[in-house]
Amino acid sequence: MMMDDELKQQVCKDLERGQAIIALNRTIQAALKKHLDEISAGLINIRFDIPDKTCLPDNPTVCVFLYDIQEDLELRHAQPRPYRAQTGTFDPRQVNARCCYLVTYWEQPKKQGMGPDSQPMMVMNAVLNALLNAELDTSLRELNLPLFSRVIAPSEHLSSLGNFWQSLGDRPRLCLNFQVTIPIELGRDQTEKTPPILKPMLDQAMPKSWEDYDKSLPFKRALVDKVLTLLEDVNQVQSARVQLARLAVTCEYTNRNDPPVVHVSGLLDKKTYGVVNRVINENADEWSKIGVQVPVNINGLTEVTASKYAV
Repeated sequence: MMMDDELKQQVCKDLERGQAIIALNRTIQAALKKHLDEISAGLINIRFDIPDKTCLPDNPTVCVFLYDIQEDLELRHAQPRPYRAQTGTFDPRQVNARCCYLVTYWEQPKKQGMGPDSQPMMVMNAVLNALLNAELDTSLRELNLPLFSRVIAPSEHLSSLGNFWQSLGDRPRLCLNFQVTIPIELGRDQTEKTPPILKPMLDQAMPKSWEDYDKSLPFKRALVDKVLTLLEDVNQVQSARVQLARLAVTCEYTNRNDPPVVHVSGLLDKKTYGVVNRVINENADEWSKIGVQVPVNINGLTEVTASKYAV
């Protein structure tokens, strides 16, 4: 069933006002009217209640009675709400409401009996065709209202139709039961914006790893990066990389409230030794930012000839 423009506008207004059930009722009415007009040329009315038996409608009438609304637990899920980057907000929370309808046909009583193709049978046949072919799921999904419908499905909600009609003070009659589940939005007036996540970051409250408490590792990383940046010869870079990897960098904590003293020791060729000394002496501010004392102790560095250093 494709919505005409007028119906679509009405349904859109209902949804904007948070009246999803009203939007559903309008769609059901349009689906029934289309099929009923084919057999009665518009002579059958449609109403959304149960008439009083003492005051039956003058004209033939199809009654669509919403007798129960409950949460559809089968469709409950724990998925996160979608985030709309354009507006900076999350979609409203939703509850899947199952709307249970009972469709009956009413007319003025007649003295003669009814045959297999009587008016009530023709009308209920048209109602059945209307609901089975209405494609409510498709028509309302076009308006961003996803739903799930069940027509003539077994229902435990009306386990005793006899008791149901008795409670209404009327004799049993042919009825058709169908259910439609629609999402009901919660907190529509909550417009608090949430900034988007640009990049993931570790929570500062998370426990630190052991590396965060030892300054030797970040010091050595910074030292190696700066030394390799200053070397231009490709062959020298490869040799220096191995030598720098073998450097021993340790921290001496003499006072728990003071930064540690860094000791650098190892064997370096003449070229690498000179660059390492230069980097350590020219980057005192960098070492202070890392959290170590200046000057750095390099008494353990030893310069060796290239022939004596085995890479």
